[in-house]
Amino acid sequence: MAERPTDSKITAVLIASATLVAAVVVMSFTSPALSAPVRASGQRVAVYLTTRDLKSTLARQPDLTFRAGTGSGADSVSVDPSVDYQTLTAGFGVAMTDTSAYELDTQLPAALRDEVMQKLFSPTGGIGLSFLRVPIGGSDYVVGNPYTYDDMPVGQVDPTLTHFSLAHDQPYIIPMIRQALALNPAISVMANPWTPPAWMKTDDQLVTTTGPLGTLLPQYYGAYANYLVRFLQGYQAAGVKVDFLGVQNEPLTPLLFVAGIPESYLSPTDEGTLIHSDVAPALRQAGLEQKILAYDDGYVRDQAYVPPVLAQAGGDVAGIAYHCYFADASSMSVEHAHYPSQLELETECASKLSNIYPAQMAIRSLRNWAQGIQLWNAALDQHGGPKIGAGCKGITPPFQGQDCIAPVTIDTATHTYSFTADYWALAQFSKFIKLGAQRIDSTTPSTCPTTPASGINCGLEDVAFRNPDGSQVLVATTNDGQPHTLSVNENGQSFSYTIPDGATATFVWPAPSQTVTVPAPRTGCPSPTGKLSGRRVGPIALSERRAQVRHGLRRNKDHRAPYTDVFCFTPIGIRVGFPPPAAATRLTPRARKATAGRVVLILTANQRYALHGVRPGTTLASAKRKLRLGRAIPAALNIWYLVPGTHVTGVLKVLHGRVAEVGVADPRLTRPRRLAIHFLRSF
Repeated sequence: MAERPTDSKITAVLIASATLVAAVVVMSFTSPALSAPVRASGQRVAVYLTTRDLKSTLARQPDLTFRAGTGSGADSVSVDPSVDYQTLTAGFGVAMTDTSAYELDTQLPAALRDEVMQKLFSPTGGIGLSFLRVPIGGSDYVVGNPYTYDDMPVGQVDPTLTHFSLAHDQPYIIPMIRQALALNPAISVMANPWTPPAWMKTDDQLVTTTGPLGTLLPQYYGAYANYLVRFLQGYQAAGVKVDFLGVQNEPLTPLLFVAGIPESYLSPTDEGTLIHSDVAPALRQAGLEQKILAYDDGYVRDQAYVPPVLAQAGGDVAGIAYHCYFADASSMSVEHAHYPSQLELETECASKLSNIYPAQMAIRSLRNWAQGIQLWNAALDQHGGPKIGAGCKGITPPFQGQDCIAPVTIDTATHTYSFTADYWALAQFSKFIKLGAQRIDSTTPSTCPTTPASGINCGLEDVAFRNPDGSQVLVATTNDGQPHTLSVNENGQSFSYTIPDGATATFVWPAPSQTVTVPAPRTGCPSPTGKLSGRRVGPIALSERRAQVRHGLRRNKDHRAPYTDVFCFTPIGIRVGFPPPAAATRLTPRARKATAGRVVLILTANQRYALHGVRPGTTLASAKRKLRLGRAIPAALNIWYLVPGTHVTGVLKVLHGRVAEVGVADPRLTRPRRLAIHFLRSF
């Protein structure tokens, strides 16, 4: 075992990510009522490029420079930050199907699995995917037979859900979701079923062969609502909080008599009744607050399906979910015009089955009010599976007959992985357009409607966003057989760039210089009281007052760094930007007064920082070899370990056998052990 670290070694730990810790100054946007500020010539623009042949993937190109006047490109794109649209609330993501979780968990060595998960979900070490879809029970991508959580022999029923069990998901699905959440706590999880349990349906089958005749029986609406509640409660108890709930995947697919996959028909009237009379009341009774999504099927058909649903359940539904296949995303704008308060989310798009490229789909959906974008499976094997039957294949040229792909391909023979074009397409958006970004106005030189037979051949398309930090992002792609030179114009300044055919380019530049002071999303320290001196920990000192923290934590040069949490005491508990626990109640009145308004704990998931060589991601076994750890303090899914010191106490937060975060705490809150237990369990 390594020697016990000295206080100086502990206090040398650098923990900094200022953009997410304290109230910060960020660039503001200009509202339509105000004149747009004038940009000074010479502003530099970063360019990142992915080509169709993947010889260039998210590659940084030479910077461009804004110049006075309009650009020389044949395709002109005018960006107007004074006109804004929807906010990106969910971001970009994939689905953690049974197949994807199985491949990631069982077909890769632990080191490679952790590596690929980080590259998918980490905002620093990867592309920061933040929107994760989870099937409730089996989909068409399962290892083995389709399943639900309450399967019964043919002819038997279980209306009280006596046999309900999440045992199928516990070995690898839930662990993979939890690992994604640990890498990116900002992930929004959406869950929806492909089919109810067979005994709830008219045909008593999971894999419906009777088309629209296979549907949920009205007498089981209540049982089905309770089934969904049990799933949500079980996942939450396992550490996975679901944010969005759908009641039926692709409710219209059985009308096409698609054979061989789990499915169930649900008419729009029945969906409205189910949501309003059963699902929404069941959620309320259980104290659950998931946002209910309606529809979850293809574009265009929504215009006949959504109105009857919302006529009955409009007050219960928070958003409308869409799939990308063979139709134009402009139907999202139609629904937005009728229901402007509803979220618009694109929740499935499998490349090859989709007759357009992912970048085209994302741009067209975002230009039509989408607040979240998802592809389909996160990972598949080298054969495009495992899957039920033929699975997902292309139907129209140029993808006809080709197996659908995922961002990650796992070779089960060599137990290695590779990234497909889907990964890099997502990266061009998710790496640069942040949660909370607002779409701003940009003209697009090409408008190419998506139809069942066309849509892929299109010239230059684009979409623009303004990030919460004030930076602006423009993503553009072209797919009509020739390169395009675009000129980006904003407030009398411009730059030009030539995009090769089939490529996607992302342009990033700072916003205009008008500034306001706003609170950062994870801030929380209250106005301080009294004086304080504290031992310095990197750029700040424990027990420092908020004003000192704000001054000491400078903007991290690496804008992709994971969050750092700074916890402070208030008279009612501990704050870090969300409702506080009441750990302060265990302190004496004198201790509460001494710590009120001051930093008492700092944690970071940033792997660039370490506690005496132990970084986030280190295995617990390795940490024990390097540090003399105290006894474990279990708290829900986490286990805490302390490394005592005189002026500060080192803290390790461990999840699933790995260090999730490292940090330091005020010794007054970690000695004696009974106080440390209560303090750390508050988090």
